[in-house]
Amino acid sequence: VLIGVSFGGILVQEMSRFLRIRKLIIISSVKSREELPRRMRLAKHTRLYKLLPTRLVNNIDAFTKYEFGKTVSKRLELYKKYLSVNDKVYLDWAIEQLICWRCKKQIPNIIHIHGDKDAVFPIKYISNKIVLEGGTHIMIVNKFKWFNENLPKLIIE
Repeated sequence: VLIGVSFGGILVQEMSRFLRIRKLIIISSVKSREELPRRMRLAKHTRLYKLLPTRLVNNIDAFTKYEFGKTVSKRLELYKKYLSVNDKVYLDWAIEQLICWRCKKQIPNIIHIHGDKDAVFPIKYISNKIVLEGGTHIMIVNKFKWFNENLPKLIIE
């Protein structure tokens, strides 16, 4: 069983092409390049993704010093706590792989769990999914109770 979240969802799909797996589950991700939002497809053709300030990920502490309001401050704290990959070189590579992903055909029988409030991969572009109401791109963190209850059932089925 392979499970991937966000870019990890793309990685496990690519891994499943050469591994024998029983089940493939992606969360807050996309199943093909057709599910990428327009802004990402445009970024591919214009190469604008090369201009993203990924070095700022190392400076989340600096952002938490400013008063943005409870929601933004809370989200920054979550990112600081759970964003384990903060290497600029890796992030630049991962963003390019995501934006330039060539997958046209969706893998059959994939289980796709997606939040209806995901701002990174808006739900309007996503087909064949299990919708988590109120779920954002980081719902794996703040909707953990749903995952604890339902993920074992999805794996066993």
